[in-house]
Amino acid sequence: MISPVNILDVRNLTVTLNLASRGTRAVLTDVDLSIDENEVLGIIGESGSGKTVLSRALVRWVTSPLNIESGVIAYRGNDLLRLPRAQMQALRGRKIAYIGSDPGNALDPTLPVGRQIVEKLKSIEPGISNGEAERRVIRLLDAVKMPSAKQRFEEFPFQFSGGMMQRALIVDALVTNPDLLVADNITQPLDVTVAAQILRL
Repeated sequence: MISPVNILDVRNLTVTLNLASRGTRAVLTDVDLSIDENEVLGIIGESGSGKTVLSRALVRWVTSPLNIESGVIAYRGNDLLRLPRAQMQALRGRKIAYIGSDPGNALDPTLPVGRQIVEKLKSIEPGISNGEAERRVIRLLDAVKMPSAKQRFEEFPFQFSGGMMQRALIVDALVTNPDLLVADNITQPLDVTVAAQILRL
């Protein structure tokens, strides 16, 4: 039997909150986790327990007043916390994808949703034709149970409900077939049947 390949290895991750004159407070302390290829890891916790902070830390999107105090976040053996910014940006969207829990302001309101996803795909895969890029995006919109996927491709963000926007952002993350997908509470605005189908996808 072939051993699974470790994709993500997190060790002793601590994130603190800067309280200015009152010092700092730990938000996450000594988090350890690992994820292998084809493995799904779900993290459960009550509101305010740090799930969103952890998900953003895993893709190095923690901003002030939060700070990654210590630890290692190793993607295929490379510590993301020590990568130069340009290398980290090159990984995001190509090899590591993130879906946030607030889809409302994630897309440009002046461009059709499908066109924005195609633009991202073509920036990562410059050799892909417009036609193939559009077909791939529409197939994924259909796979996440977007109603009338072909029609929605040309619609603008303001024409999408919250649940539809969440599905569009899932497609935006999946379209490049990333190695690692970090998803922060993405099924909340979806009904349970659609949520289960998307988790399988």
